[in-house]
Amino acid sequence: MGVILGGPKARETWPRGEFVCSLQYYEGEEALFIWPRRKTDGAGAWVIPLSRAYEYADSRSGDALPQLIEAAGHALGVMKMQPMRSTIKTLVGIVLDELPRLIEMRPEPGDHNPGPQADVDIRDNQIKVVLH
Repeated sequence: MGVILGGPKARETWPRGEFVCSLQYYEGEEALFIWPRRKTDGAGAWVIPLSRAYEYADSRSGDALPQLIEAAGHALGVMKMQPMRSTIKTLVGIVLDELPRLIEMRPEPGDHNPGPQADVDIRDNQIKVVLH
């Protein structure tokens, strides 16, 4: 299934140098999307779901983990960009800068509708409540 990058369903979209970032939902989960600002045939986006964000930065220092550097190189290939050292460094910096925004992103509206919390039965002036 295709995904619209940015657009009306994105929470936020903003440019970052030669990239564009957005906070939007991917398969119902909060995610950071990054794609090249210049359109290229067949270029994709790097999608970082909230559930995977911990893999990229040290939780105490906020420094990049080796997985982030490797993933940034791979992501540049998906974006049809050359994985040069300077571009990888730029992309790593963007991810580290934007992860806090992803962490603060609210869940998708309507996503957490648990249904009825109780059944209420009113008969003969008596109320019976069954909690779930």
